[in-house]
Amino acid sequence: MTTRTRYAVQCPCGHTSSIIMRENDAPFSSQWEEYSLDDLNGQSFKTTLAGWDEVFAAMEPVCPKCGSNLKPGDLVNP
Repeated sequence: MTTRTRYAVQCPCGHTSSIIMRENDAPFSSQWEEYSLDDLNGQSFKTTLAGWDEVFAAMEPVCPKCGSNLKPGDLVNP
C-alpha cells in the first residue's frame, strides 16, 4: 500500500505550496519514498530513505513567484 503525505512549504515572499511524499508501507516489501512538487519548480526525487536536507538538495525547489531557492527551513510545521 502507498501512503501519501503533503508537507506545506512557504517561500519568504509569501507563496505557499507543498512537497508531496509517497511511501511504500506494505509489509514484507521493499521500502521507498518518492517526492514531487506541487506549484513549485524543481524535480522529483525517489529514494529508499531520506532526510529533508537530502530531499531539498536533490529536488532543488524554486518558488515560481519570485525565483527563490527554497530550503528545509521553509517547511511549515515539518
